[in-house]
Amino acid sequence: MIDVIVFCPDTTKLVAAVKKTWPERLDETDPDNPRFLLGKTPTRRNGAETLAVARCRDGEPGEPLILAGLQQLEAAGVIKILGTLDEVLGPEDPEIGERDLSQGDPEAQEIYFRVWPRTPVTFKDEDGVEHTFVPPLEIGRFA
Repeated sequence: MIDVIVFCPDTTKLVAAVKKTWPERLDETDPDNPRFLLGKTPTRRNGAETLAVARCRDGEPGEPLILAGLQQLEAAGVIKILGTLDEVLGPEDPEIGERDLSQGDPEAQEIYFRVWPRTPVTFKDEDGVEHTFVPPLEIGRFA
C-alpha cells in the first residue's frame, strides 16, 4: 500500500477525463459536486486547484489498480502525482515527529503549500473565547 499526493489544476478537466477513461470511479449523483470513488482524504481546494492524498492498494487481493489509474490520468495531463509524503515533504524524524522539508521536493512543495496553506485561523468558541488553529503540515492528518 502506498499513499500519494495528487494535484489537480482543473477539476472540470479531471471529471471529463475520468468519465471517459475510468467511469466506474466517478459518482455524479450530484452533478454540481461529483465524487471520485477511491480511498483518499477530503479534497483541499484553492480556487480551481485541488489536492488530496490517495490510498493505493495495488496488488492487494480484491483491490483495484488505483495507482495505475492515477498514472493514466497523469499521462493525460489532468493531474500530477506529486509523490509520497516522504518524497514531497521530506522524511519524518521519528524521535521528534517532524519532517525535514529541506530533503523534500521543492517543486512539489511549491504546489503543495499553494493549495494547502498553513495560515493560522482564529475563531471564537461558543463562550466567546478566541482560539487560533494552525493546519497540520500533512494534508489529511489531524493536528
